[in-house]
Amino acid sequence: MNTERLKRLYDWHSIAGVVLGWFLFTVCLSGTLAVLHPEINLWADPAVRGTTHGELAEPIDVLDNYITAHEAEGELDNFFIWLPKDTQPYYQVSGRIMDADGNAEFQLDRFHAETGAPIAAKEDGLAYWVLNLHRHLMFDRTIGRALVGISGIYMMVLILTGILVHRKILREMFTVRWTRSVHLKWKDAHNALGIWTLPFSTMIAFTGAFLGVVVIVLPVVAFTAFKGDQEAAIEIIIGETSTPSGVEAPMQPALPAIRAMRSEGLNPERLGVHHWGNDNAEYHVYATTEDALVTYAEVQVNAVTGARKTLDLTSDAYPDTVSGRVLAALTPLHYGTYGGLPLKILYYALGLGLSFMVALGMLVWVERRLNGPIGNRSDAYYRTISRLNGGIMTGLGLAYAMAFYASRLADPEQVNLDLIGTVFLGTWIAAAGYALTRKDARRATVVLLGLTGIACVGLPVLDLLEGAPLTAATLTVNGLAFATGATLVTAAWRMRRRSAELPALATQLQQPGG
Repeated sequence: MNTERLKRLYDWHSIAGVVLGWFLFTVCLSGTLAVLHPEINLWADPAVRGTTHGELAEPIDVLDNYITAHEAEGELDNFFIWLPKDTQPYYQVSGRIMDADGNAEFQLDRFHAETGAPIAAKEDGLAYWVLNLHRHLMFDRTIGRALVGISGIYMMVLILTGILVHRKILREMFTVRWTRSVHLKWKDAHNALGIWTLPFSTMIAFTGAFLGVVVIVLPVVAFTAFKGDQEAAIEIIIGETSTPSGVEAPMQPALPAIRAMRSEGLNPERLGVHHWGNDNAEYHVYATTEDALVTYAEVQVNAVTGARKTLDLTSDAYPDTVSGRVLAALTPLHYGTYGGLPLKILYYALGLGLSFMVALGMLVWVERRLNGPIGNRSDAYYRTISRLNGGIMTGLGLAYAMAFYASRLADPEQVNLDLIGTVFLGTWIAAAGYALTRKDARRATVVLLGLTGIACVGLPVLDLLEGAPLTAATLTVNGLAFATGATLVTAAWRMRRRSAELPALATQLQQPGG
């Protein structure tokens, strides 16, 4: 590749990264936390941590309690029951309630794992915010997911141009010139992180792009191939769906099917109940498995006779088509749900590396224009961008930390999306405003970085002060928060010391014989 073409590619890579850099950083950092959303959900709800789930209550009894609570609201037909597990030690039932006008509404309730008794409902809060800020930016689901999907495509373009630009990959993997200028350190760290996280970032970009843009592609496919019938397009992918027979029949217990799957080495997590009370009623038991890269392995059971309709999990657990197998693998690949906590911790570390790589790219772009020969804008313009870099990117981490505190310190009955969103957005805006009002962008970044680190280090203290029961999930959240906070505090301290040394060095050089 000639020098001129290489230069154009480099310029395109850097400009493209800057145009949507803040947006890309937001998606990457939110995705890093979204991997841990089940663990965060338990961490934010210490009231249910001590709930045991040894001998489970029969799901049908739990469902009876649910139906009794909601049967006056309308007709109930299909239900989903999330089974108790380490990160959710209670039953959670979601049912579709049809009113007299044919309008459907989903109602979500919680029940004790062993007794089936109702547990006080909890509004969506921290875990929902963490997950859905990543999935659709808290916008309308279709628009938000499409935007996140586009960011995945955008990242894939940046990855491709980055590979073409950086041709000395093996050398750059191990090169960080710590004793050189700030610009060179940031540039080297950006390159090294980009190379070390390359397989992970490529996979994340591809799966995220598909999961996001499918909301755009599906209507187009439905319009062109199925005359606008989206349900027909979905049916081709996931198979046909049945309708209730209208003939009443008694239901068999669901626990035997759940226990049978556990004896086969599977981990049942969700129970779908279709056409409750009809003679064609079915249980669909969804289980995680380490033997196949699928979101769930599925076993269908006749709810009237108890007979299994699916016997061979290796061939019939998901649609036996190319599209079915690809679709089944995308979600677990993107969210790291197929390897337990060790894999989630690895995803978290790689996600942070990817986020820092994006942030460093933004910093390098500004630094080259503030202290180099390139750039056709005024110094005031680039200094403003530099301040916003620190405020927006470092402020995002501080906003997440404050949302964690709000979720635990506020009155449990008041914790909802309004509270979490107010604290999160308020902190983020305040951080950006603080950075904009400071003359020295680096010092503002050091302050925000240090505050974020201190806030993260303090999160495990909440469990100690409250005496909340500890589990593997909450220990993971606390451990990662402490490790992240300690790293950020160390980085802030080193940056502050370096900033203090620079004026002294400049004074020394100006002295005679300096």
